[in-house]
Amino acid sequence: ANQAAAALGLPPAAQVADLLTADAEALCTVPELDAYASRSAGSHCGLLVAAHEGVETPWPGGDAACCFVSLHSDHPLLDALVAALQASGQRAVLQLAGSGPDRAAALTADGIVVARTPVPVAQVQRHCSHAVVDGHGAITPGLLLAGKPLLLLPTRVEQTMLAHRVQALGAGLLLDDAAPALDVALRRLVDEPTWAAAATA
Repeated sequence: ANQAAAALGLPPAAQVADLLTADAEALCTVPELDAYASRSAGSHCGLLVAAHEGVETPWPGGDAACCFVSLHSDHPLLDALVAALQASGQRAVLQLAGSGPDRAAALTADGIVVARTPVPVAQVQRHCSHAVVDGHGAITPGLLLAGKPLLLLPTRVEQTMLAHRVQALGAGLLLDDAAPALDVALRRLVDEPTWAAAATA
């Protein structure tokens, strides 16, 4: 690194950390969704959403509300969520990280499609009415940009921080481990227009 610096007429680095020194910090988010809202440094440069990356997935037929689910296959509420979706009569596409063929087959049912590869955000935006996510930093903003209300089931600290920001905006509901409340939350996102209105705003 110091040889390259010398060739460019730059001062040598005394330690590896010096290579990470920057003149400014660019934050690829918006203030409303910044998990670290109290930070004093950095400039928000907007959301980065790769809308067309992934593999198009056949969407379940029918006229019922359709939910997009993006969770890890071992999420502790996944099975209860699928049961709640079926009980509420909602269609769903499940994008499950870490899902093997047996797990995918066990969750597939009438009106329930399991995608084992990422689904393009653009396709999700066209077809889903609401979504269930864990607070993933890329998927969550893309759905909000499309005005989709969210049910948030975080399992990690930063996911929880982002989930609180979304809930504060009125664009989503945050649940921790309340499996009995899943069906109520799913119905609210569909039946109460205020959630979609807040997401659109």
